[in-house]
Amino acid sequence: ASAAPANTARDMPTLREFARVWFERKKLGLSNGKHVQQNWQTLKDFVFPDLGNCRLDQIRQRDIVRTLDPVWRDKHETARRTLGRISEIYELAKVHELIEVNPASFSLKAAFGPYRRQHHHHAALPFQQVPEFWSWLQAAPCDEMTRQITMLLLLTAKRTKEARFARWADFDADRTVWVTSQERMKMRRPHRVPLVPQSRTIIDNLDLIRAQGTDHVFGKPRSKTGVISENAALNLAKRFDPGITMHGFRSSFRTWARKQGRYDHDCMELALAHEKDALTAAYERDDLLEERRPLMADWADFVTAGEGPVSLRARVKGRDGP
Repeated sequence: ASAAPANTARDMPTLREFARVWFERKKLGLSNGKHVQQNWQTLKDFVFPDLGNCRLDQIRQRDIVRTLDPVWRDKHETARRTLGRISEIYELAKVHELIEVNPASFSLKAAFGPYRRQHHHHAALPFQQVPEFWSWLQAAPCDEMTRQITMLLLLTAKRTKEARFARWADFDADRTVWVTSQERMKMRRPHRVPLVPQSRTIIDNLDLIRAQGTDHVFGKPRSKTGVISENAALNLAKRFDPGITMHGFRSSFRTWARKQGRYDHDCMELALAHEKDALTAAYERDDLLEERRPLMADWADFVTAGEGPVSLRARVKGRDGP
């Protein structure tokens, strides 16, 4: 039998207590460990110090506004997401018949005043300099797996996380297509990438240096995540230019592709696995894989400028002699 609704002060949980109930449910639907932690940490940092020990039915809109107001402009996105989490907690409390009104539901403009959103873009290397970075990368002293993942990210325009957690089963038998499952994609849709000859050389290099006892392409069995560090490629890129990011190379690719004036808009967007609106996604089922192959081949030729990745297998064979 279900429990009767709380109707006394003694039965009414505090915000912190009921937030734990919400969090245990919430984290079941989150696949990213960092996002799981963020959901609780923002409440712990910005809400619990003032309101954590208050009963759910004691908290009013003015209390929530007062609590979040100091961070609303300095850390606007964090404050906005934190407010959303408070609202979710209270919606769950309504389902449990603990309260009838959600005090976290109100007009943001009325409560905090107007806010001018500031867009911060990932620092990108101008596409004209990408071949120079590629050339530098070939001889840069670094861990070999770090070099290979950086080269693969450059040629495929993939997100770092998608590459880090790639598995050998994600490549077809001929290694001409790389499929990332929806669980590892930001938009939760599978994504296929056509692999050009330069990328296939990198895959072959990774096959030669692959770690034993793991199906991850960039496996590091002794690390906490079991794969290469999320900052490995970033730190290497910053040795070339401290102001750039790996994610910025996706922008470099997109700008280059647009400047060429010969690639279909949908091909460019699908290459980056950008989000589609619901109507477009419903009608557009083809991911234009073959149409994207020339785009990725031209990009690879531009980036490498005739200096393809060194074949580690050929290098080893050359040392060993015929």
